[in-house]
Amino acid sequence: MFSDIIPHLVYSILNAPIREYPYPHFFSVDVFPKNFYDEIMKHMPAANSYQSLQEQNLINIPVKEIEKFERRSVITLHDDKIYLIDESIRDFWLELTKIFLSQEFMVPLLLKFQPWFVDKYGEVLELSYRADISLFRDTELWDLDPHTDQPNEILGLFFYLPSDDSTSHLGTSIYTPKQSGYTSPKGRRHLREIFDCANTLPFLPNSVLGFLRNDTSFHGVECVKKSGDVRNLIAIQIIKE
Repeated sequence: MFSDIIPHLVYSILNAPIREYPYPHFFSVDVFPKNFYDEIMKHMPAANSYQSLQEQNLINIPVKEIEKFERRSVITLHDDKIYLIDESIRDFWLELTKIFLSQEFMVPLLLKFQPWFVDKYGEVLELSYRADISLFRDTELWDLDPHTDQPNEILGLFFYLPSDDSTSHLGTSIYTPKQSGYTSPKGRRHLREIFDCANTLPFLPNSVLGFLRNDTSFHGVECVKKSGDVRNLIAIQIIKE
């Protein structure tokens, strides 16, 4: 089942053109072989397998936002939280996580963006990094204000996992600040009113958004508005060590 995944992933990602404005990013469809994406759909964990970000100590949440952040739940795949997944499907996610962590996948991905980060991080083969990999499940009224991600992040990838294209409006939005020269070195969340939404990448089956983290890589989620809408995705953050 897994034998042809890495060549297909690398081919899809390396052939996706990078959009340089407002920061380097790409969007690609059919990123996994179709039969493998069907297997992902069959192996999705049950909703009660996930924990809140607060339960996993992944974020410091102000009291006024606790209710909001209950609408995002997570299973981290790069650590022992993967054992939250039912034993009957766990081996599938263990194998997929190995693929994401492999040098055969990571090195081509980093090389794709190296022209934009070489001055900051140097050559890929000399770069010390780790990958944090999570399954997210966002539900009704979830939104995420514009932010650039944590300062030590190099790259981010979002693999979208809907069953069909009926929720394409749930994609990640790209923002540009209304004030020229506005930056966010620390990656905190910002008021939506001070940004324009430049584009929302559609939440399509078997698609991926990848981006270079910098002080202007503002992105977020407009809103999961409809009752019953669910936003499933795999997020990979490549972190400088």
